[in-house]
Amino acid sequence: MNERAFERIHVLAVFAGKQSRDYVYRVTPLRFRRASGERHRIRKIRRVYRDQKGARVYVHFVVETEESRFFDLVFDPNASIWKLILEVDSSAMIEWDGDACSA
Repeated sequence: MNERAFERIHVLAVFAGKQSRDYVYRVTPLRFRRASGERHRIRKIRRVYRDQKGARVYVHFVVETEESRFFDLVFDPNASIWKLILEVDSSAMIEWDGDACSA
C-alpha cells in the first residue's frame, strides 16, 4: 500500500478484548474526522477485510455514515494509524444477503 497516497484521519474507535453483543469486531470505528475538519459518525460497518502487503497486515473497514455516505477506512495496527482510502459511491454498494446479493 502506498502510504503517502491516502489521507490520514483521526478515528474514535473501540478496541475490545473480545466480541460482545455491542462490538462484533475487536476494533470498531465509531466516527472519524478528516484533515479538512469534516466529521462523520459511522452508522454501520458494511464490510471488514484484511490486506497483507509483505509482512504488514492492514485492516479495511467499509463504513456507512449517518449521512448515507460510504468510505473505505484502513487501520494499520503496527503503527496505530488510520487512513481514508476512498469514498465509495452508494450506487456501487451491493447488499449481501448470505447466499444472494442484490444491487
